[in-house]
Amino acid sequence: MSDPAGDVETELSRDIGLVGAVAIGVGTMIAAGIFVLSGLAVSNVGAAAIVAFLLAAVVASFTAFAYAEFASIYPESGGGYMYVANVFDTDLTYIVGWSMILGYPASAAFYLASFSDWFYRFMYPALSIPDALPFWIPGLLILALLVGVNLKGTEETGMFQIAITGLKVALIGLFLYGGLQAFDASAITVSLAENITHVRDIGMTSALVFITFFGFEAIATNAEEIKNPGKTVPRAIFFSMGFVTVVYALVVLVIVIAIHDPQFLSFLAEKAGLGSAAAAEQFIASNGEIAMGRAAQYYLGDVGFYVIIVGALLSMLSAANATILAGSRVKLAMARRDHHHPRRLTRQARDGAPRPPPQPVRGPPP
Repeated sequence: MSDPAGDVETELSRDIGLVGAVAIGVGTMIAAGIFVLSGLAVSNVGAAAIVAFLLAAVVASFTAFAYAEFASIYPESGGGYMYVANVFDTDLTYIVGWSMILGYPASAAFYLASFSDWFYRFMYPALSIPDALPFWIPGLLILALLVGVNLKGTEETGMFQIAITGLKVALIGLFLYGGLQAFDASAITVSLAENITHVRDIGMTSALVFITFFGFEAIATNAEEIKNPGKTVPRAIFFSMGFVTVVYALVVLVIVIAIHDPQFLSFLAEKAGLGSAAAAEQFIASNGEIAMGRAAQYYLGDVGFYVIIVGALLSMLSAANATILAGSRVKLAMARRDHHHPRRLTRQARDGAPRPPPQPVRGPPP
């Protein structure tokens, strides 16, 4: 559909295939949580953290089923907003839409702030960057990069997401390869036996990690730009969830193996300046990302630590990119359907990228 002026289009092109859709889901689900929550989960319930992640995945799958079904029926931009808009009244639709519009930028801001924090803590010293350079500069530069990529078009954004997600998964795979070389079935068995009866703790840990599985919403939100959405969206949602569940389970296995290795605990105590192996175990609970990096260093050598740090930075980058992409589509859907945003926000450039005018969004008149 073209604008009368002839210079814009109001329909989005379907440029994202199955791989791109999976990259959006995996890129959002494998974010900072895998580096922080995995160590905390293991500290809470040991190897039973695998059960906690599986339980969270099963519960999240009920919502995922609903999203997959609705995406097949309403293959449009907007995700949950559009599903509510097609079923419930206008007031509820308005509330849901604005909740999503506020939620996506908040999530992106969190990822970018975390990127800046990690870059400042770990990369400034490694790259000899002066501390006088404000810590928020890296996040601001990444934001500018992501805005530029998204303005180029959906196809370019999808390719960027595939590349970043593929690279971070490769780095996590390298960590898993190194850790699983030291696989110790007895450590897993002992840890499971000690914790499997702690049902309350497993349930609380499952609730803690539950949020990590909600990247599938970003897939559904971009359904209008996905090829053959009736088949591709459900496949991408469930493949993403299955893949991420396996990755989390393997990461938990490696961490459990590590913390039951006295040599690793001594190594961690030395590297982190701790006094004992017992202190090292407590350190893992409160500094999951660093402990995971030290485990990679223990298994892969000195470069292993930065494998995890770079993987974490790429995770935040891909999660922020997917969040920005999805958030813009919710605003587009609201402007199209209920006019709760200026109608000009529905206009698209010929390359399929959004070109909104620089004006504030407004609610409906009183």
